[in-house]
Amino acid sequence: MDGLSQQSKQWLVYPHDQYDTKTVPGRTNQQAAGGKPKNYLQQLAEDYQKTGMRKSFRCVLMVHKERYLCAVCMPRKTQIVNSGGTGGAQDGNNAGNSPGNSTLVSLDLLGGHAVGSETVLEALKKKLQETVYIREDNIKPVEIGESLGVFWRPNFDDLLTPILPSHCSRPKERIELFQIKLPQRCELIATEKFDLVPLWELNDATRRPQDGIVEHLPQMIGRFHFCKMVEKT
Repeated sequence: MDGLSQQSKQWLVYPHDQYDTKTVPGRTNQQAAGGKPKNYLQQLAEDYQKTGMRKSFRCVLMVHKERYLCAVCMPRKTQIVNSGGTGGAQDGNNAGNSPGNSTLVSLDLLGGHAVGSETVLEALKKKLQETVYIREDNIKPVEIGESLGVFWRPNFDDLLTPILPSHCSRPKERIELFQIKLPQRCELIATEKFDLVPLWELNDATRRPQDGIVEHLPQMIGRFHFCKMVEKT
């Protein structure tokens, strides 16, 4: 491997305490019959009838905490309905507060999807403009790096696969993961509190329930050489 190729695989990662975080109220979900917000899969099914397959993206943000590599994740709340209810799991925003129900908090990545004639890259750039705020003029902007892989949602359920099954000619969602190179310092803004998760924990779904994508993250970024940057004192 020549020097240029080797350099292109470097990923500069900065300490977590060089980033401020801010939580802002999220946009109100569209309402379903009965006045309850629609969950993700319900909205996906309705959008599919209008515009076809959803083109989504996820952002892979990395920091280090005490020299441990950490993925910047976001919580996803899923309501577990008791046996006396309707059964199954629902998005936390769509589930009621019935007695006996419990909430499962799993890991997800910052993301979104293209709307209308938008491309995935255009939607990704818009998301980063909303999320990454740089106060200092001498700080380099956030940078979109390599495409790390693609996941598919064959049906209107939680199953995500890293390959499109040959029998599936009409997938419901395509999710592309992108390397996001954070600047040295910035403020990260989102509707949920960020969760810094060490990479070694991502392989243990019993410790940290995941969305089907996050658990594959260590293998997907294994080709990079991570340079853990520290500020001079």
